[in-house]
Amino acid sequence: MEVIIIVGIAGSGKTTVCKKLFPHHKHISLDEIRKHNRRKEYKLIEQNLQQGNSIVIDDTNLTRHIRSGHIIRVKNYNPRIVAVFLDYSIQRIQMQNSKRERQLPDHVLFRMKKQLEPPSYDEGFDYIQTLNDNFSF
Repeated sequence: MEVIIIVGIAGSGKTTVCKKLFPHHKHISLDEIRKHNRRKEYKLIEQNLQQGNSIVIDDTNLTRHIRSGHIIRVKNYNPRIVAVFLDYSIQRIQMQNSKRERQLPDHVLFRMKKQLEPPSYDEGFDYIQTLNDNFSF
């Protein structure tokens, strides 16, 4: 059983990465949960792990604090915990954002990029996969 935690700012292609790289994992997206309810997200995570499903958590997960909420909850199920860090340049993200139906203003992208704390092994990850500007499908 595996828990994938996607880390990346809005507009970086998190959902595309989830669907292309982890098609057999249960996809849990805060964007798809009505009213962006974090409690409901946690409940879905736990329900899927109780059923033995591997999951991918599709959210920005920008800070250690946010990621720790997920890691603490999943540790009891003894999954392999993986971070997939979308470490893209702001230029790539702006380009991708320009192709979205719901575009975010540049100041929001810059603010999120500034808030972003790269994942580290001391958070409890078993593996960290970093995707950079050279990555493509």
